[in-house]
This record gives sequence, structure tokens and C-alpha cells, in this order.
Amino acid sequence: MNLLQLSQENLAQSHRFELLHPVTNEGTGVFIDVVSAKSDQAQKFIAKQMRIAQKQEFENARSRKPRFKELDEVRSETVELALSRIVGWENVQWGDKKDLPFTPENAQMLLENCDWIIEQVLEQSNDLGKFLAN
Repeated sequence: MNLLQLSQENLAQSHRFELLHPVTNEGTGVFIDVVSAKSDQAQKFIAKQMRIAQKQEFENARSRKPRFKELDEVRSETVELALSRIVGWENVQWGDKKDLPFTPENAQMLLENCDWIIEQVLEQSNDLGKFLAN
């Protein structure tokens, strides 16, 4: 088998999936576009988070009062992680807005209010098979 077909070079730019209802697991008609966890965009975010964590570890080692993450910080980081993977959507409705346009602000609002979406975004983004050309 030619493994070039399974290399980083052959990953599609994005993958579109249908958002599933968190209780019934039925399709919602909402489609979200995500990048691969191996994409440059996702890797830049991970590198940034690692630098922040390393800096905090260094500060904690020097301090008599180490600072630990609060639950709100962890939740915020999880939202940011999912935001770093979403590149678009279709058929998202919110309140009286027929079609909620994709913007970073709208995406953040949606993930903060419907945090169950985060798991699906990360699951799809982490599944590299979804990005390989057939």
C-alpha cells in the first residue's frame, strides 16, 4: 500500500457533518464544518495552550501559592478548543434568527449555550479517517 495516501499531505481541508440531537441521536439538519485535529489551525491552538500551561507550571514552581485552574477556566478552554476546529456551518437557527451566520462570536455563543455540541465537534475533528480522500 502506498502510505502517501494516508499521510498528512492528503488530508482534506475540512469535513462537514450533521449535528445529532443529544438525546435522540437523530439528525438535526444542522451541518458543521470542522478542520482535522492535525491541521495547522488546530496545531497552532494546541501549541499556544501548551505554552500557557508551561508558563503556569513555571510560575507555580516559583510561588508559595500555586495557582490551579478553576472549573470555569477549564470549561472556557474546552469551548476555545472546539472553536479552533469549526470553520463554518449551515442551517443554524437561534431564537428569532432564521439563519444564524457563522462568525467567531456566534460560534462562541452557540457553544457556551449548547455545550453538548463541543463533544461532537471534537469527535469529528479527531477522526482522521473523515479527512482522508477515498
